[in-house]
Amino acid sequence: MTTIINQASLSDNLREHVNLSPAEPRKDLTRVVLTSGTLMNFNGGTKIYTLWSKLLRANGVDAHIATQDGSYDEWLVNPEPVISYADVQTLKSQGDQVRVLTAWLETPWLEQLVGAGKFYYLDAELAWTLRFRDKLDYYLNKNKIARIGTHSRYIQSWYMANYRIKPILINEWSDESVFYDDPSRRIPGRIGCMPDASPNDQKTFDFLADKARRYGRGAGLIRISGDERQVADLLRTVDIFVGLNPGKDEFWGEGCPRTQQEALHCGCALTAFDCLGNREYLYDNWTGLMVPSGDIEGLWRAVKSLLENTELKERLRANGKSIAKGLFSEANKYELVSSFLALGRDMKGERADGITKQELSSIFPRPFWLAEEEVPYLAGEAAEAGNTIVEIGCAYGGSATVFLLNKAEGVQVYSIDPFVPDSKGGVQATMDGCRYAVAQALRAERRDEALDDWHPIEGYSFDVVRSWEKRIDLLFIDGSHHYEDVRRDFEQWSRFLAADGRILLHDSRRDNIAEDPSDEKFSRGWMGPTRLADELKSSAEFELVDTCYSISVFVRKQTSA
Repeated sequence: MTTIINQASLSDNLREHVNLSPAEPRKDLTRVVLTSGTLMNFNGGTKIYTLWSKLLRANGVDAHIATQDGSYDEWLVNPEPVISYADVQTLKSQGDQVRVLTAWLETPWLEQLVGAGKFYYLDAELAWTLRFRDKLDYYLNKNKIARIGTHSRYIQSWYMANYRIKPILINEWSDESVFYDDPSRRIPGRIGCMPDASPNDQKTFDFLADKARRYGRGAGLIRISGDERQVADLLRTVDIFVGLNPGKDEFWGEGCPRTQQEALHCGCALTAFDCLGNREYLYDNWTGLMVPSGDIEGLWRAVKSLLENTELKERLRANGKSIAKGLFSEANKYELVSSFLALGRDMKGERADGITKQELSSIFPRPFWLAEEEVPYLAGEAAEAGNTIVEIGCAYGGSATVFLLNKAEGVQVYSIDPFVPDSKGGVQATMDGCRYAVAQALRAERRDEALDDWHPIEGYSFDVVRSWEKRIDLLFIDGSHHYEDVRRDFEQWSRFLAADGRILLHDSRRDNIAEDPSDEKFSRGWMGPTRLADELKSSAEFELVDTCYSISVFVRKQTSA
């Protein structure tokens, strides 16, 4: 893993865009990093990162585009800050959460950048996913993807059919300060398109140019190219925009061609090939004219019909602008994006098959002390754990029940508790009461067999650890909350953590650790666990990779080979 850099080595670009106080670094701050390793000019993926960063920053989230070396050739009207991978490691060294998002499975050094955590994947082009499907399988098998999102319903359907995963749907949007309609600049009869370097696009462009020239009557075809400002300025002069993209994949077609959406924002009447992706917003004879993919003769006939039927052209223009404004607008997108990235909730996001607090309350006959956000989070952690889950402190067995109901087949759960009065109150569970509550909950879910994988141990954790030998994949520390006790539990039991194991420290995110220690009011944690979590953020051995309400998640740092 890249060597962690201290704050003194922040790059000039990072200093310009990040406000960090050397004396009082900001704790538990969530930052979003969007990356493909490098940024290509005139590339839709680069626009995605820029638009997401702009949206997040406008809503108070620290977002950055990152390239390996921090370089980027500016070609967008409103570029966003670009930092280097070394800068990202610097941010992580401050104790901040860093959520990494990529739309490119081939991102170089992605695993080193993410470290022991996970990344968010936005699949914007299934043709490339199919080309690099081995990468997708690898990251899914390694459990490195926190969430998958897409801007296309057919891509969403592909994941549901092939992986039983339903990506979150996040419609694309355009920078409407750049792409907007100005009817005074529109030239009647001007036809515009953006051919790429492929022979087929050039063939289609030449064919349409010849047809327009022969047609006469003010018709003419222009090639739209250049940086974003030049493209937008030219689009505003275009009467009819022709989408030349037949789809990168013979069957799956194109994701959701961005230039055609930008043309709609600029008031162009649209005609394009029929391919998946286009069908999600181009409704034939309503928002544009659709032509069978590859039928260049049909493409010209569609253009000709618009040249000759002003009423049709203006109706399509108005409907196209309307759908662009409603579907491809920045308005209301932040809620989708923040939900996808689990911002403001300090959690990876809900798992579709994870139990909720309400569901647990309905089947569990005893009290339990887990926040609403924490129940599905623990369910997800259990589902991803390897062979052994150990919890220190189980009381009546609420967390044990969550682990048992959501773990994979064969995974063993060990619950260690001396069953003495709770360190933060007068509650005192018993072994019999704990067994009864867990058994009742499992029986209610018809999961009695899970009891065979549960091993409650009555005893102090510091005694049990003396004879412990198993590797631990998930360690949930929720025993005594006095600082000395919770530190001892962490130090003694973390020695058994598997290489890719995770430690969940409960009640460790008190809102203000500087409060009077005599204040025993619960506030997302208690003083002892919170103090330990705060100290571990600067640990040379462990790394904070996630949080959920009062839970802090630590893993061992990866070391360079």
